Amino acid sequence: MKTSKTPPTDLFVVTERPAFLEQVKKAVSEHDSIHVKAMESGPRSARLNGCLTVLESSETSLILVDTEADGASMALVQEIFDRHPSPRVFVAGGMSDPGLMLRAQQAGAAEFIPLPLDGKVLSEAVARFWKRSAPAVHTHKGTRGRVMTFLSAKGGCGATTLATNLAVTLASAGRSTLLVDLDLAAGDAALLLNLSPSFSVSDAVANTHRMDRELLNGMVLRHVSGLEVLAASESLEKAVNTDPARVAQLLQFVREQYEFVVVNTGELTEPSTQAGLGQSDMVHVITTLDLLALRRAQWCLRRLEQNGVARDLVRLVVNRYDRNPYITLDEAEKVLELKVSWTVPQDTRSIPEALNDGIPFVSRNRNGLATCFEGYATALSPGGEAAAPARRKVLGIFPKGMARISHHGASA
Repeated sequence: MKTSKTPPTDLFVVTERPAFLEQVKKAVSEHDSIHVKAMESGPRSARLNGCLTVLESSETSLILVDTEADGASMALVQEIFDRHPSPRVFVAGGMSDPGLMLRAQQAGAAEFIPLPLDGKVLSEAVARFWKRSAPAVHTHKGTRGRVMTFLSAKGGCGATTLATNLAVTLASAGRSTLLVDLDLAAGDAALLLNLSPSFSVSDAVANTHRMDRELLNGMVLRHVSGLEVLAASESLEKAVNTDPARVAQLLQFVREQYEFVVVNTGELTEPSTQAGLGQSDMVHVITTLDLLALRRAQWCLRRLEQNGVARDLVRLVVNRYDRNPYITLDEAEKVLELKVSWTVPQDTRSIPEALNDGIPFVSRNRNGLATCFEGYATALSPGGEAAAPARRKVLGIFPKGMARISHHGASA
């Protein structure tokens, strides 16, 4: 018998085909750590209850659902996840239906095992699952990860792009990093990374009462950089019904699992955004050097202060920075009473190319963009923490061509 590094595993097989059960037993016969067991057959309600019992009573058990002979078996997988959103469910099916794998992932399956069954593929899937689910020590004992929120002064300032690329930069540097897209109904972080989500932030929020590392591992997307992502929901109904109190609970949990939690937000008035801001160690307000964006940034800063966000937690970021003959950085700082912490240069070619290709532009490092992000990521790390911006007294000086911004700010 070959010795396997796979943890001891009870593999419960749900099938109406005795021959398939025997195939599974034979496929893993050389792996003494995988023990194949048959789930009792019967009506779907009985099989559902049996699967739920297995998942709730043992953390070392996996379920393998055979979809080849039973068209209703995928509905069983969905029911299992609805009742017990655990990633410990595998699906086996033929490759004649090209959409089967996607439906399996959407139903909650952690792995898809193609038929005809290959023992090596099955055993590797089991080993891969346990490796993925192993509780990694992301933060040092007694410390918490940092939650960093990105908020656009107005639509189109690029908060999602900056948050995504900074998160990739941190992950690429070996920092355990989670990107959370709290722009619940319109978030594009997964799209920018060319990832296809099966689960969303809304799914994670709905299960905060039973959230653990295993469940979280089954919900996050993984990028080649090492970044993990909780994507925005593609369901408007889920987005609308997301409880902001549970959003705060989720962020409290994930900050214990990662060194950095980068949060992309929606509108400042959204309850989920406010919940994210309430958990933040640093709030990045993203603006550009134009009148409308700066006026809106002034309104955002005032609203953040009204909502209890301390000014020393706020970082002012100027995106698409280019020398402007009408508005300078110094003049913008005077207007907003806040120093600029970070500028990201304008790049009319590299950034659009990266967005269209679904490849973070920091991965290409054209025109020094990666260097710009690496420098800021280094400043965020322990020992190089970005200094809190100093407040400036308003001198009453406004840029040429820029009307005085109302003390009432922009309208909501």
